[in-house]
Amino acid sequence: MPNRGIERPGYYKTEIGWLPLDWIVVPIGKVVKLSQYGLSIASDAEGSTPIIGMKNLVSGKVLLNDLAKVSIGQEDVEKFRLLPGDILLNRTNSYDLVGKVAIYDSNQLAVFASYLVRFQFNTSQILPEFVDYFLNSNPAQQRLKKLATKGVSQANINPTVFKEQFLIPVPSIQEQKRIAEILATWDEAIALTERAIEAKQNLRTALLSKLLNFEKSHQTKIGEISQVKSGSTPLRANYESYFKAGTVPWVKTMDLNNGFIYKTAELITDTAIKQTACSVFPKGTVLVAMYGGFNQIGRTGLLKIDAAVNQAISAIQVDKSIVLPEYLLQYLNAKVDYWKRFAASSRKDPNITRKDVCDFPIVVPSLLEQRKIVDVLEASDHEISLLHQYCACLQRQKRGLMQKLLTGEWRVAVQEAA
Repeated sequence: MPNRGIERPGYYKTEIGWLPLDWIVVPIGKVVKLSQYGLSIASDAEGSTPIIGMKNLVSGKVLLNDLAKVSIGQEDVEKFRLLPGDILLNRTNSYDLVGKVAIYDSNQLAVFASYLVRFQFNTSQILPEFVDYFLNSNPAQQRLKKLATKGVSQANINPTVFKEQFLIPVPSIQEQKRIAEILATWDEAIALTERAIEAKQNLRTALLSKLLNFEKSHQTKIGEISQVKSGSTPLRANYESYFKAGTVPWVKTMDLNNGFIYKTAELITDTAIKQTACSVFPKGTVLVAMYGGFNQIGRTGLLKIDAAVNQAISAIQVDKSIVLPEYLLQYLNAKVDYWKRFAASSRKDPNITRKDVCDFPIVVPSLLEQRKIVDVLEASDHEISLLHQYCACLQRQKRGLMQKLLTGEWRVAVQEAA
């Protein structure tokens, strides 16, 4: 029998933790009205019926953009059509992604794919919105993964095992509704902030295109206005001499953030600087990634500290009487696709070389114009950064609220049912 109210007044201890005395815990199958596997069918460019796949399950919601289409008959449309309030569980995926859950909250016609399972709930006992928030909480996701069986490259959650073994708390319908309403308020704030970020980023892109639209007469090459060097990696076998208790920042490709660099993941020693090909570059040096495939080449950074770099990075020390380092950083970020086109067309392995960096064409207006451009773009970047920070704050607040509300640690005032 559960230990009711002895160690914690008003609560009792259950298999999923302490819960209020007026909440019950049941296997989720007890409140499921219907469970159903999705359609096993290939997408069809000529199809007319949208189909929801694993990639459309994001942060507890089903996203309806970029939907694949399938060709199916009306009988299958009716059988697999999603309804508002349906909960989708990603039953098969990598172990990191298996167990993703999202609620379908649209009237748009769509069916769902075979790696998903649809659940409909008895809404006189439990609300799908409450289920969605609960299943997306960190403790619930951890328990879902414990139900998964691992294969060679994928993991699988058996829906029958899920229904029989996964426990879910059930407050009153009124309390479920209030909890879902509170969390939905945070979702709305997060969505508004994300839309603001997108709008600011679109505005920045338009600004960039306008600001960098100069006459070709201003064009030169990076190698003609700067010194371009590369770095090195100290031998890791000499860890004691080259890395242990290091004090010199050492930049690797993953440290490049397309912005200012104030710190690095690793430090090397003065001995490494003296005994290897590494050298220290001064603050104001612009960095460009040369290796790592399409996801890495062209990533940039501007040193705000003195630092060494590894051999995958070109270090550009500009002639500051001709070009501002901040302007070069913004220009390289704006033209990042140049590297990808060049690397793809010139060699099998999509990397670039020091020579490619030296030959990179750049339009250089007057220093006064460069400063104006940098100021405008940095102000835009600052606004976007603040919005990202605010969005991250909202997301942290939501996670904290989920932990408190979905366990009953914080109770909410509810109206009694008439």
